[in-house]
This record gives sequence, structure tokens and C-alpha cells, in this order.
Amino acid sequence: MINEVVEVSVIVPCFNQAVFLEETLECVRKQTFANWECIIVNDGSVDNTELIAKQYCMRDSRFKYKYKNNSGVIDTRNLGISISTGKYILPLDGDDIIEEHYLESAVDILNNDSSIKIVYCKAKKFGAVNEYWSLPVFSYETMLYRNCIFNSAFFRREDFDRVGGYRCNMYMGFEDWDLWLAILTVGGKVHCIDKVMFYYRIQHISRNANIDTEKRKRLMYLLWCNNRGYYAQYYPNPINSMEYHILLDENKGIRSDYENIRNSFKYRLGSFLLSPIICLRNIILKWKK
Repeated sequence: MINEVVEVSVIVPCFNQAVFLEETLECVRKQTFANWECIIVNDGSVDNTELIAKQYCMRDSRFKYKYKNNSGVIDTRNLGISISTGKYILPLDGDDIIEEHYLESAVDILNNDSSIKIVYCKAKKFGAVNEYWSLPVFSYETMLYRNCIFNSAFFRREDFDRVGGYRCNMYMGFEDWDLWLAILTVGGKVHCIDKVMFYYRIQHISRNANIDTEKRKRLMYLLWCNNRGYYAQYYPNPINSMEYHILLDENKGIRSDYENIRNSFKYRLGSFLLSPIICLRNIILKWKK
């Protein structure tokens, strides 16, 4: 008998989240779409994470467990994806929840349109805060300075492999935003399911909540460094972007790099040749809206 090819790999990195982990794994187990595997990667937890994970592995063979020494969420997600086999990938942190039809809805969308690169949905926050998560409406240009897509979105394995996974230099945060930019550099569609299917747990202490102004500036600069090809498609001169104007004021070295590029003959020639195309593109985008 030939084993069925797994369609979705749910990747659950966890670090000392035993108190929430069972709820997360149970929402995966209850999915209406059955052709999935769930890779639980324990990032060196010292609580009951391993006990809970192994209980689910014994209960349902679609759950798989891996322990590793603590090295952070990026290494943990990358490891989980590297040992998974699914055609589509869904990262799901060990304290968050997905609605039971999320896999079924996303797989149907991805299977019916090969040009779609990322699928996500409407979301709610719960825990210390209970409210709708009001993310910006996705557009390629908005993604330059605001992340429109939360971490628990579906993407294709082939795209993940093409861009080399989550980049290690984003260990302070924004690693999901960086991945979306990398995947979308070559184009493709993004689909948002018009229904709340993801629940993001807010704890009193979270990694992203602790990103101060200086750290955000550093991360924004890393986003630009990692995805220059993406930014160049929409802002031939990133200095016009408010976020990067702030960066220039704060980072003299960055200012020097930008000004050297801006003053080069190739840059001026490229800007002149691209201006009509960019103008036409902006008109088309406004018309589509």
C-alpha cells in the first residue's frame, strides 16, 4: 500500500508553554481536513511540554515530536519544517488556536490557484486582551512598512525552500514579515479568508510587545537589507518612505549607503527609465481598488 502524500504540515514550536499546549494541539486534531501532520518541536522546555507532546503522539500518529536544545523560535521553526513532508506549511505557535475549518479552507484555495503564495484569514486576540486583530489590508506597497499577515498563514513548501527559510538575522523579531517579503519578491497572490479562523493569544509578556523604538529601527533596516529586490520594485528611492527617512536620520552609515546609491549614474538612469512604468503601475493599482 502506497502511503498518502501529506498535504499540510502544521509546525508547532514551543518553549515552556505546557499550560497552553494541549489546547493548541487539540485544535489541530479537530480539523475537518484530515490529511495533515503536526510537527511539535520542543525548544528546550523545562516544564511538561514533552509529556503533553508525547501523549498526543501516542493518541494520533499524525503528531510527531522533536526535542532540541534552546536556540530560539527561528531555528525551531526551520528545524520543524525541515523534517516535515507536507506540500503546504502552517506555522502555529504553542499557545495559539485555529478554527476547525482553517486547514480545509486554505487547502481548497491553494489547490485551485497555483499563483497564490500565501493564505491567511481574519483573526482575534484573546487572553490578556480580547478584541479583533485589525491588521492593515494587504497590498504589496503596504508590506514595505507594515506587516499585513500574521505568522500562522499557509505557504507552499517550494517557496520556503526557494528563499532558504526563516532568516537567522531576524532573531529579535519580524521573522514572519521577512519571510513574506522574501516569498513575494517574485510576485504571486495573497488570499485573506473573510472569516475569523485564527486566535492569537496575548500574554502579559510577549516577544513582539517588547520591541522598542530602537530595536524596531534595527529590524526595519534588516528587512530592507534582506529584501532589497522587493523594495526596489515599489520604491526605487526608499528614502521617500517615512520609515526609512527615520532610519536615515538615526544611522549615518545607512545614510551614506543610500546617498551613494542615489547619486550613482546607474540609479539616476534607472529612475528615469522606470518612472513611466511606475506611474502606469500606480494608476492600474488605484483602478483595481
